[in-house]
Amino acid sequence: MTQPTYRPLPEGIYTPLPTFFDANEDLDLVAFKTHVRRVAAAGTIPVISGSAGEAPHLTPNERAQLIRAARETLDDEQGELRSVPIIAGVGSSSTRETIQLAHEAQVSGADYAMVLPPGYYASQLAGPEGRHALMKFFVDVAEASPLPVVLYNFPAVSGGLDLDSELIVDVVKASPNVVGVKLTCASVGKITRINTIVSSPEFRRAYPRRSPDDKFRIIDGFIDILLPSIASGAAGTIENMRTVMGTISFHAEYRRLPRSPTATGPVGAGGWCVSENRSKRPIQQNTP
Repeated sequence: MTQPTYRPLPEGIYTPLPTFFDANEDLDLVAFKTHVRRVAAAGTIPVISGSAGEAPHLTPNERAQLIRAARETLDDEQGELRSVPIIAGVGSSSTRETIQLAHEAQVSGADYAMVLPPGYYASQLAGPEGRHALMKFFVDVAEASPLPVVLYNFPAVSGGLDLDSELIVDVVKASPNVVGVKLTCASVGKITRINTIVSSPEFRRAYPRRSPDDKFRIIDGFIDILLPSIASGAAGTIENMRTVMGTISFHAEYRRLPRSPTATGPVGAGGWCVSENRSKRPIQQNTP
């Protein structure tokens, strides 16, 4: 049974954290903690052990160390960042190991488990039987996970597996523990289709999430389609630019603008947001 989270997934920008190593290829947790504090203080949500964090190269123990280090940093004596949630990648080629990684992530301090499709046998999962297997994989993982689950669709690192909107919605219907999806497939149409269904009052009444605090979030995986993604219902984006850039309240500023009836409305909104924030200087790089 999933424990209620007191750190709901917010709208905004999520930062996929790189994993820092020393000259011996051991984790550099000092540099990692410095970076966690920097990106969280800038107003973004850290994503650990994702694609940018080289998750396939990490041992289960290293994944757990990174989560613990991040949670310790966010929960320090100052207390300013304790409300920041942690999303941890737990993807693996087997259902059993994915569930095990989700349990280890929960014990280590993560708030959400991000799950890739098992891409090793991708060619065997392309047909109707494969679709059923993918559905079962995600539902079994979500129902056994002690953390709420964010689906992760990234065909480039999953053997070309591309979860379509119908499959994603079916998984959401089947498991109330699925609270979001990250779409690194550059499909604004998919964002629109999913949002149209899951955001409707009828759907939310028929398929509520396990925790009343959880709102289903669609998160875009590419900064270059952020504007149309937000306009189509995305809650924000996971992108690497925040690793080196300063505070840009792009998503919040866009939401503040009145909707324009013209086709150039989103473009004008984007220009306004950038111009408002372009005086913000890049974050200084202080990592060892």
